Amino acid sequence: MDVNWSTIDPVRFAEKKESEGESPIYLWIGVLPGSLSFGRAQDAAVGCQKILRTAGFPDIEVSLRESFFFKSKGPRLFKDDGDVLDIINGMVDIRNPFTPSLGVQIAPGDESSHEGTGALYFRESEASGRILLLTTRHVALPPSRPSSRLYSRKDPGSGQRNNIIILSDKAYKKAADTMLETLEAQQSRIRRSESFVKSFGEPTEGESPENIKKREHGYTSIAGARWIIKDVNKCQNEIKSWEPPENRVIGNVIYSPAISVTSDQCIEDWAMINIDPDVIDLETFQGNVLYLGGRFSHGDWKRKMRSSVPDFKYPFGRLFPAQGVVSLDELCYSNQQDPEGTNHFMVFKQGTATGATIGWMAGIKSVIRHHDVTGSRRTSMEVAVHSRHDDGPFSAPGDSGSIVVDGRGRIVGMIFGGSGLGTKKFADLTYITPYAWLEERIRKAFPDSFLYPTKQVEDWM
Repeated sequence: MDVNWSTIDPVRFAEKKESEGESPIYLWIGVLPGSLSFGRAQDAAVGCQKILRTAGFPDIEVSLRESFFFKSKGPRLFKDDGDVLDIINGMVDIRNPFTPSLGVQIAPGDESSHEGTGALYFRESEASGRILLLTTRHVALPPSRPSSRLYSRKDPGSGQRNNIIILSDKAYKKAADTMLETLEAQQSRIRRSESFVKSFGEPTEGESPENIKKREHGYTSIAGARWIIKDVNKCQNEIKSWEPPENRVIGNVIYSPAISVTSDQCIEDWAMINIDPDVIDLETFQGNVLYLGGRFSHGDWKRKMRSSVPDFKYPFGRLFPAQGVVSLDELCYSNQQDPEGTNHFMVFKQGTATGATIGWMAGIKSVIRHHDVTGSRRTSMEVAVHSRHDDGPFSAPGDSGSIVVDGRGRIVGMIFGGSGLGTKKFADLTYITPYAWLEERIRKAFPDSFLYPTKQVEDWM
């Protein structure tokens, strides 16, 4: 008989009030859920017992259970609250891909080249310790799988796990390559600085103050480069074991409604991920904060955002809190203006493909026709985000799931797609699901859930 078994464990079962003496040994055989009827399970158990008796083990019993084998230990994500020195020397940028800050770079465990972005963290309830992560269904459960049925696995013991990993293969390689490039740059910096110091010769009595200061500057540069090299080497050692995708598992999909266009003409495309215990250090976890480092300096952020949000503030630690929700009415009737005086809603996001980007959102909805793999077509009305002048595209493939916020950190929506020529690697227009609408859908499935509390930023620039 062909049995899809997963594990075989020798165990003893005992009741608390059982009489003296050892209980019998069982071979506890795990079989894939739904793969064996009760009758066939009985036949399989009898067959196993015959084999055991023939082999000289007549006293061993056989019991079958439904179960999967999975690796329970995922990576421990780095803390997302870099100290002052990390910010000054750029280590916060190098470490960020390995932290839980938004947008966290994710991919399905069995399709690790299919990258996307995590949107927001939730607590399942006050009583539950589970941390949930929102994203789109087409990221968590790729198009290669049926999208027309509800997916639900809220009970950890039910059904097959669909694992989610941090960093697609491409994203992991990019982060690792950045470390190598940083090491090369700092080693080059040391060589240049040593040559610079050598050009002044040995210190002499009566040397000019200017030469003394320049030599000290060279030594300081060498010391700074060596410090960065030490930190990068430490980071490299910490992520060596992360390279295989199975070692980057951070959780699994527990719920996702079928992709559909609802009666109010919105596309429903979302999924909830349960983050495995011990993946996030709750002592240092900042909650729903977007990382603003990388592409723009803090001066760029202030200049670009203050044209529409005069009181925009930049967090010293580069972690911008997402809190509050923009209502559906305000999405359509905003009084924010772009530099030309046109009413627009200024927003930004952090995503896997394009990093931190800034865009404008018009109040009039766009009409989208969705074509799926079966050839069927559906039409929906969606909110579009336009790129900001010469800043480049607002999103690209891989940014699906990114959360979009306004200049005050209020949650606007989640990216689910874009439009443009297929030959381009970016979107001309980006489309988002309004969070105020999505929140109602989430509450129906998780009635006691709430956004994970965000730590308050104390230092602003």
